[in-house]
Amino acid sequence: MEYQVLERLSFRRFVCLSLEDPVPDANTVWKYEELLVQKNLTDELFYQLLSQMETQGYQPQSRQIVDTIVIEASIRKTEEQQQRQPAVMWPGPRKMPLRMRMMGISSKS
Repeated sequence: MEYQVLERLSFRRFVCLSLEDPVPDANTVWKYEELLVQKNLTDELFYQLLSQMETQGYQPQSRQIVDTIVIEASIRKTEEQQQRQPAVMWPGPRKMPLRMRMMGISSKS
């Protein structure tokens, strides 16, 4: 959450922070969430938020934020796969990782 608020203006607007306001760190957000859970206020807060969004005319869209971690892992290849693999690497330009292409980063930059 801290990263999203730091990096996205839409998140800053949602939590009513200006560009000059400090962003709470992850630990502060976690403690606040724990307090809401202890006092059984999470559902009430959620429904209050939905009510305010309806009042403001919010129309839900099909966008989602997916938090991912890319992990490199070695794959055990069969003998047949190893024989089919070319001995030299392709000298052309390498493909960009999918995540970077989705973010709009060009391999030509």
